[in-house]
Amino acid sequence: MRHKDYPFVEKMSVRMQVKLWHCLIINSMRRIILIVGYAEITGGELMFIETNPKDMTYRDLIDLAFEICDEFILVVRSEISKTDNMYNILWELQYSLREVKEQFEWPGTIYGGEQPVLVYYYDTNNPAKETLKRASNSLHDWVQPNLPEDLSFIKNHVPWLINTSHECESYIETNDKEEIDRILKIKGLKIRL
Repeated sequence: MRHKDYPFVEKMSVRMQVKLWHCLIINSMRRIILIVGYAEITGGELMFIETNPKDMTYRDLIDLAFEICDEFILVVRSEISKTDNMYNILWELQYSLREVKEQFEWPGTIYGGEQPVLVYYYDTNNPAKETLKRASNSLHDWVQPNLPEDLSFIKNHVPWLINTSHECESYIETNDKEEIDRILKIKGLKIRL
């Protein structure tokens, strides 16, 4: 990995560059996932989700995310096929859609592909919440071709629940004690601080 491949790095201080390079994990799909050390950069508490939230645990986590956050994202990559189910989910969510952006970065990921992905930004409202709970029974099921990818939540323009579904890696970033207590009380959610 070279600086010229990631020009934003050259604008960072040397100390931040060192932290960033220690935070990066590169997988075979050329995705770079920012995980370790993220809390140090943003100032929040990092809560790693150790197992895939499923069934009632997934639904309770979605309910909490909708209470705390004001938007969520879904990612669609052009180089991966799409099923009718995925198109149906996007159609069901259309009334909650804020905007769609072409991006190489989204919460938890810096994508090294040739073409940008489509990142869909949605409002957290009740119809959207019910669609997400009906569409999947697990946080890590948000993977193409059957579903859009990387369901993640944002609170006041800051990533809160970061999910990279292909890698089965998810974490919550918060320093709000009440939020931490509520997260820890979700039955079946295995968290590592």
